[in-house]
Amino acid sequence: MQSASSSRESLISRARHAVLASGSQSDDVPMWIQGSWQRCLAQGFSPNQRLGFDVISQAHMRRSREANHCLVLAASSTLHSLATTIAPTRYFAILTNAQGVVVASSGAMDTRDRRAALITREGVDLSERAVGTTAIGGALIEQRDVWLHRGEHFLQTQAVIHALAHRSLVRKANAWACSMSPALMCPSAPS
Repeated sequence: MQSASSSRESLISRARHAVLASGSQSDDVPMWIQGSWQRCLAQGFSPNQRLGFDVISQAHMRRSREANHCLVLAASSTLHSLATTIAPTRYFAILTNAQGVVVASSGAMDTRDRRAALITREGVDLSERAVGTTAIGGALIEQRDVWLHRGEHFLQTQAVIHALAHRSLVRKANAWACSMSPALMCPSAPS
C-alpha cells in the first residue's frame, strides 16, 4: 500500500509534468501553484536550476533592519509565540515584510542545515520573483494563507521543504509569518 506522502508526491509529479512539460492544467495541485509555476517559466527560471542566495552585505542588512524596525518590534511577541508553539514539530518561523524580504526569524532551526541558515538571514528575498514558487511568494500574490508541500516548489532544490505562510496584520502593515521545515524533519503536510 502506498503511503499518503508518496501518493501526494506522485500527484505533484504528475501535475509538474502536465503544467511544466505539456503546458496544460492539472487537478492534482491547486491553481495558484500552477499559476506560479507558469510565471516562473515566463521569468526564465528552470525547474532544475540551483538556487543561489547572494551574500548579504552589512550595509544591505542595516538598511533592511532600519526599514523594518517598527514591523519587527510590533510582531516580535507574536513571532516568538508562534515559534514556541511550533517548536515540537521542529518547524521554525520567518517573518517577512510585504515584499517577501526576511526581517526576522525565530524557533528551533538546525543551524547545521545550510538551507535553514541561508533562508533565515535578514534581508533575504523569498518572493516568487527572486526564488520561484514558495509559500511566502504564494501568500504575497494570493493574499491568503497557503501551504506548500515539498515538490510543489518550482525549483527542485527546494523540494525538501514543507512551508505554511500565514498573513498577519501588524499595525496595518502587511506581514507574513512563515513556518518552515526541511521535509525530513517534520510531519507530513495535510493533503
